[in-house]
Amino acid sequence: MNRSIRVAIADRHENFRVACKRVLELESDIEMVSESSTGFGLSPLLDLMKADVLLFDEKIWEAEGPETFKSIREQFPNLKILYMVSSDDSGSLEAMHLGVNGVIEKGRNTAHLPKAIRKIVDGELWISRKLTSALLQAELQRG
Repeated sequence: MNRSIRVAIADRHENFRVACKRVLELESDIEMVSESSTGFGLSPLLDLMKADVLLFDEKIWEAEGPETFKSIREQFPNLKILYMVSSDDSGSLEAMHLGVNGVIEKGRNTAHLPKAIRKIVDGELWISRKLTSALLQAELQRG
């Protein structure tokens, strides 16, 4: 990709959005282009700013349901989505089935964020190490 990776973030916590911006500002190939505290009204921003990647907060999923996510996925089929969770979120498995490109923990350490963004843009699936076991166990229990 010869231009910057354009990233939008939908997260209810302003402090986390600021932390993400700070981390991404240090990357020459990643640019934060839009932010929102909700999923509602996100589609026009994604379209206007031509985002490549959406960082999508689990709390928005919980508050607005998967419909917001499904709508975004339908409108922007090429958009890469990184689902951000605080813990072993049970919604992560559903999000994976609905087409997120990765799941990452929102912990204090956002150092893996640039790597995760690059990996999903390159077509790889990204799952934080800590979440891998929990997601595999949940999938096996589904049968």
